[in-house]
Amino acid sequence: MTLNASVNAFVYACKEYLSKLDIGQLRAYGRHVGVLNPTEMNKEPLIDSIVRILIGESKPTKRSGRGAPVKNNCINAEIIEKIASLKELHAPNAPMGEGIYFTVAPNDGKVVFVQSSSESPLKSTFSRPVYRGQVTTQKGVTYLAPAKGDDSFEKLVICVELIRQYGLREGDTVSCYAKHEQGKFVATQILTINEKLVDESSSRLRFEDARVIKPIKKLFTESLNSVTDKYFSWILPIAKGQRGLVYSPPKAGKSRLLLDIAKTAARQPNLQTYAILVEQPPEAYSAFLSVLPSDNTFFSSYADDAEKHVFNADFLLKRAKRLAEAGEDVLILVDSFSALMRAYNETENSDGGKRLPCGIESKTLYYVKNYLGSARAFEKKGSLTIIGTVSSQTGDPMDDALTAELKLVANLQISLSRQLSMQRIFPAVDLFESQSDNYEEILSSKEREAEAIVREKFLENGAAKRIVFALEQSKTADELKSALEK
Repeated sequence: MTLNASVNAFVYACKEYLSKLDIGQLRAYGRHVGVLNPTEMNKEPLIDSIVRILIGESKPTKRSGRGAPVKNNCINAEIIEKIASLKELHAPNAPMGEGIYFTVAPNDGKVVFVQSSSESPLKSTFSRPVYRGQVTTQKGVTYLAPAKGDDSFEKLVICVELIRQYGLREGDTVSCYAKHEQGKFVATQILTINEKLVDESSSRLRFEDARVIKPIKKLFTESLNSVTDKYFSWILPIAKGQRGLVYSPPKAGKSRLLLDIAKTAARQPNLQTYAILVEQPPEAYSAFLSVLPSDNTFFSSYADDAEKHVFNADFLLKRAKRLAEAGEDVLILVDSFSALMRAYNETENSDGGKRLPCGIESKTLYYVKNYLGSARAFEKKGSLTIIGTVSSQTGDPMDDALTAELKLVANLQISLSRQLSMQRIFPAVDLFESQSDNYEEILSSKEREAEAIVREKFLENGAAKRIVFALEQSKTADELKSALEK
């Protein structure tokens, strides 16, 4: 290929700049632009390969996810920015190759939080690549973890000075500038905290210290289309800040009900919905991904160890607490507390307590009760609602003990009936075993009247089917009341 003068100048400037970098940085950048097997190259041939891809002489190689992980897979944002500036300076109009040197590759779980300049909502505010993740502390080190909590090859460390200056807490979602310093990737400037500019951030109350009120504001207020929507708005209302427990025998539709609730929640304005799936099959994960964003759906399969299950649950809860104390309404769906209990019971965190006759460590019960008990509504603004499933009537004393303990914590109990699910009635809610505390304050006057009719008149066989039919035919609570009175 014959190079014109501008591209020639770009090549010379690139080589001069890249020659000043150490081999580790070059190899990470080489993987980024698509050099084949950069770890097997020395410095000079590696620089030549990078430049050939940048100017289009060679096509980049698609990065493989197979093989052993490399030691340094984190791209220095300053390299990407410098190459882009050289291109703009020397060859702004020259056609270039397929290398992705102007933008930063979206995070794939291996390259840490580096966002694409074209995709980032922060582009209009910040000119340099921005690193984004959740504040996490492990073994005394505070760093940013990717939004899904995946482990990364290189941690982006946050120093104590920045933590104190901005009052950072575990679970905060932070955007920052960063650079390599003394062999580590270090945050240099905090830009946003929980999607708000640091200049706009006001002093926050701590989650545990904020004044709590009775949960009486409805969670679902708009787009009530399905039977599930109406059921949990007009008859068995869910309020912001409630601690919800869905319990039933196996195969009665607990996971299906949780997915229906997620679909309704996704249509509600100003409600952030998350799901944590513990020891669930991959098809359950796919179903939730069709409803919720990937970063809002945490999944661990049967193949994952107990520590992974517990880490995901804690990682999500910390994020939800930070959002709630900042004034957001947050919903967490847990499927299931039974699996989470067994996972925690296998970790070393449960050691040192008293083993109960059912086989559960006392610390495990405390952990699960505390998890569900984190749900609350704040007096000023913000709420955290948690709805989780648990298996009952399984013949396992561990499940029975967990159900009994969580019933004491929950202020919303949804009992499902195996008999109704066998009749293909969904949601298979056993209304007369279910209850929502303070329902009379959550429901409007018309909804209270309709709910009273359901409780008083629909006790005979076939009542559930008649209720579901009436809900399907009704668009308002007034229409439901009329349908029930016939």
